[in-house]
Amino acid sequence: MPLTRKLVNGTFTNRRPGDVLREVEVLAQQGVLEVTPLGQNVSSYGRSFGDRAAFGKLLRRVGAVPGIERVRFTSPHPRDFTDDVVTAMAETPTVCPSLHMPLQSGSEDVLRAMRRSYRSERFLAILSRVRDQIPDAAITTDIIVGFPTETEADFAETLRVVEASRFSGAFTFQYSRAPAPRRRPPAAPARGRPAAVRAARRPSASGARSGPAPTCSSLAPRPDPTAAHEPPTRFAGVRS
Repeated sequence: MPLTRKLVNGTFTNRRPGDVLREVEVLAQQGVLEVTPLGQNVSSYGRSFGDRAAFGKLLRRVGAVPGIERVRFTSPHPRDFTDDVVTAMAETPTVCPSLHMPLQSGSEDVLRAMRRSYRSERFLAILSRVRDQIPDAAITTDIIVGFPTETEADFAETLRVVEASRFSGAFTFQYSRAPAPRRRPPAAPARGRPAAVRAARRPSASGARSGPAPTCSSLAPRPDPTAAHEPPTRFAGVRS
């Protein structure tokens, strides 16, 4: 469910909250149980109509639509992510306790070279505030290795931040050059990095939730009345 729409001049603007809610209500009436508001940076939602707190408000309103049982969203951005969104996630039962927050690199120099406006300490502070309100939050990320000018010290900084972050999962990519005419500088050497990447995965296991797994419900498509059989729509008590 996109949160932006394209204008005639080719630029994009935020859809108004009422427009988004009407779409959600129609989907719920059609039997949809889960919706995912999405955008390249959902954290900046509301900027085009002057409400920087709009995304947190939208999460609450979407989560309150009758018939909607789960709400996810993607992707936020560390630069614009605010505490009101964390509070909305924690206080809205239908919003899933999961968050995809792209790190890209733990090195200040590499983040600067990528023209990323956040730094690793701000990133870690965001995760800390999320876990303060949502202790069982499942947090995933994106990481790029081998970015031009990246040194072994830079890569070690990424491993440090990964260990401190205790991610549930990560999408990792090795930097590659774009085809002509958009040539980029060559990637930094990657000698020995596969072993280091494997090591970086271990903190996720050490930071995993201890004790019995929580019990939750699973969703399945509603039965088709024209079908020969009717599968169950939900399964209670399924571990995930």
